[in-house]
Amino acid sequence: WNATDDNSTRQVICYNATDSLGTSSGTRCFTLLVMKGAGIKVTIHSDNLVQINWTHTKPSEQGFNISLYTISSNSTILVKSMQLGGCALSTQLNGIDGGTPYQVVIAGLNEHSVAVEIIISSVFFTSQKVPSVAPYGIVYILLPNNVIMVEWSQPTLIEARGFVIGYTLVYSCYKNSTIDRKVYDISTNMKYLQAENDSRVTCSISVCAKTIAGCGPPSQPLIIQDETECQKAPKITVQPESIFTTMGSPVTLECHTSGCPIPKITWFKDNAIVSNDPYLVIQAVTLSDRGFYACKAENNYGYAFSSEAKLSLKGVYQYSAYLQLNISATLNIVDELSRYLTGRSVVNNSANILFANISYSGTTINALITLAGNNTLPYNTIVSEIYFLISAALEYKFISTINVQRFDGCPLISICDDRYVWRETELGSIYTLSPCIYRRCGGTYSTGGQWEDVILTCNTDYVSCAVSELEDLVEEALNNTKIANRLLSGVDNLINTNNYAAYQSQDAQRLLNLLNYYSNNAIINETTVFTGKVFAIQLEDISISKGCFTGRNFSINLGYVDMAAIGNTTIDIHAIGSSSMENTTASVTVLPIVSINCSNTGSSHRLTFYTFLKNTLFPSAQQEKENFKLGSIIISVGGSAVTLAEKLQFSFQVAKDTISAYPVQWTTKYINDSYEVGMWSTEGSRVLSRQNSVFRTETLLKEKVNTRQRTVYQGNFGMLLDLNPGMMSCPAAEILSTIGTIISVISLLFFVITYLSSKNLRRSEHGQVLINMSCALLCLYVVFLVAGYTTSVPAMCGFSAALVHYFMLVYFMWTLVEAVFLYMKLVKVLGSKVSRFSLKAGLVSWLVPLGIVVISAGAGYRYYYNHNYCRATGFPFYLGFILPFLIIYVFNWIF
Repeated sequence: WNATDDNSTRQVICYNATDSLGTSSGTRCFTLLVMKGAGIKVTIHSDNLVQINWTHTKPSEQGFNISLYTISSNSTILVKSMQLGGCALSTQLNGIDGGTPYQVVIAGLNEHSVAVEIIISSVFFTSQKVPSVAPYGIVYILLPNNVIMVEWSQPTLIEARGFVIGYTLVYSCYKNSTIDRKVYDISTNMKYLQAENDSRVTCSISVCAKTIAGCGPPSQPLIIQDETECQKAPKITVQPESIFTTMGSPVTLECHTSGCPIPKITWFKDNAIVSNDPYLVIQAVTLSDRGFYACKAENNYGYAFSSEAKLSLKGVYQYSAYLQLNISATLNIVDELSRYLTGRSVVNNSANILFANISYSGTTINALITLAGNNTLPYNTIVSEIYFLISAALEYKFISTINVQRFDGCPLISICDDRYVWRETELGSIYTLSPCIYRRCGGTYSTGGQWEDVILTCNTDYVSCAVSELEDLVEEALNNTKIANRLLSGVDNLINTNNYAAYQSQDAQRLLNLLNYYSNNAIINETTVFTGKVFAIQLEDISISKGCFTGRNFSINLGYVDMAAIGNTTIDIHAIGSSSMENTTASVTVLPIVSINCSNTGSSHRLTFYTFLKNTLFPSAQQEKENFKLGSIIISVGGSAVTLAEKLQFSFQVAKDTISAYPVQWTTKYINDSYEVGMWSTEGSRVLSRQNSVFRTETLLKEKVNTRQRTVYQGNFGMLLDLNPGMMSCPAAEILSTIGTIISVISLLFFVITYLSSKNLRRSEHGQVLINMSCALLCLYVVFLVAGYTTSVPAMCGFSAALVHYFMLVYFMWTLVEAVFLYMKLVKVLGSKVSRFSLKAGLVSWLVPLGIVVISAGAGYRYYYNHNYCRATGFPFYLGFILPFLIIYVFNWIF
């Protein structure tokens, strides 16, 4: 019977004794009175001599003159004796373990034969050592008249490794490079101090706990601050350290911070809040205490997180077992399995099974097996023995499948015929496969270990090898949910790679082909959704049985995302239907198709939606070289001609400071029927509207994918950012350019009209040269003005750029004619007459540039469209513009 927390608790206990003949002695009762604080004092001298003094809490005249005392440790009685009279005892305890708590119990008995009243008091003591931790929870309050009241929490018996007999408080003040330090020895956990009356003085407080063995470690200095004046965000000054200890050991995690006002500390275990104390103290570590701990310091001006510290146990590890039976699992089967496994030894008694937590549902059984012992045993050996024990427990009956793997670590896996083998690895550890291939074992002790994404720092064939492994799974994944999740998780892991250079174009396209094949042929129940770290997929079968198809909306909500840090967010797929496109990171609306014959009912059609938070599968090195970069997440849409209209409407969120962005669709080009090259194309896409960082766009769906059942449409869409918008990024420069061009157009019109209105000027050869030159320049300026407003329409932009190219060359040609004309008139003079000079010069000047532009345009209109302004680039620019200009310039310079 245990006492309550009252000062005293009385309990009447009765008993009856009967001998072997059945004779009863009758019922006798006695009263048990448990008391607390009976004045017990324990002193430990040298040679482990324990001196105990106590006082009775009842007057001695009531007959309590017999003392019964016991000394125990962990419920084991070390000393038990009875003493007549007196309140003192000295006894010898051998082998006292420093820091181990012992309990002394003093009982007072009276001499009545019928009713015995016992007064019990007890206290803990330890052999005295220096405390292992500093006092924690130190706080102060600024009182009137510059008085500081300081309080703190007393360490526990285990933390102090003995009885705390007092504290040493150090009050230090810093002023003008000098330190004024005051030391106070106090017996309580509170102290009043006189503060400095000078804002230029910085003072701090540090406290240590004392036992008879000495003072323990001091607390982190607590800076005395006027919280009405200071404004400093928190910082973690000392990170918590990982601890590898044994079961039942005491553990203390520390979080040292700075900041003003003093930050509030919050402790997290596996991202869940567990404490608000500056020190996280665990009296005795259990299996459930394992995990990853971190602290958060927060005040009114910000917060800071520490790094994670892992708390793990020596010699304790877990394996999970998945059983598929060919009959329904029952409680009897589970009980039989649990009894058989518990206490069994494995690997020649190198480890023992402590217990097995087993659950079952239908024909499946899941077991979590905890072992104690040598955890450096070979992985395959332990797995084989657990496999054997489970089979033997069920007498090799009913079992269809057994899968055993490490639970509180990452299991051994291999790919490509064991060419790449990831060994069993502890949680939180990194396994290095080669100097440039490694990955971390993630997860928690409660959810199990899980390999994180592979980190590649060089170009290897690892990606090609991993893609081949996934291709081998796709057929089996079509009608197996578990295999499908494994397949899609593998895709997600490969997409989240940090090294795009490790991907070959074929590997990226192989993954896209794999996804398209799976999504169009997988057997699903109406709607299937998978979400990973950087990839999500939704498949829906639509049965058109009650009218025409009314459209669908698919949206992804990540909040505002920094695209440079994407991959650390959670993908939230909104429910399909007619949900709003507002406040989403990206969305697509599949418009209803009005040409469907509504009488054609009962058919089922597949709609597929993907989202990619990284563009790993869409390498566009050439476009990045031209300072264009994908600036949104990628949405992929697929379906048959019944469910997908030609036009799709999108909403994309890009960076808030984006100046210029363009809707694009991924297009692929096949070379030799095998090698595929892809790039982002603006063809068929246009911006409908823009509101802050959200673009609404419309795109024509063009890509077709052949499946084994039917031909479907499949497209990948996003927003391309121009990282070097040039003069178009400056509104002032654009305005000045427009004004200057308009002035030039007006001046040229005046010049042409003046020359045309004068008969002499109009008929003279020189006048005709100037009129043609001015007309070419006038057309160039007009087209230049129009071209600035056609960038959103690729065809119009390309045509405008070609006209700019043409009229620029025409103008250059007329400058050449002008040079030849002046040479003949001013230098050669005699014999320089050329019949029909103006006609010949006009034919050459207007037709030769036309041929150059036609040849240049034959290389592709993309050379006349660079998203931000319409002008020739690449081959047409250098060979069709720069080269003719240089030739004409040199010719003019010579003549």
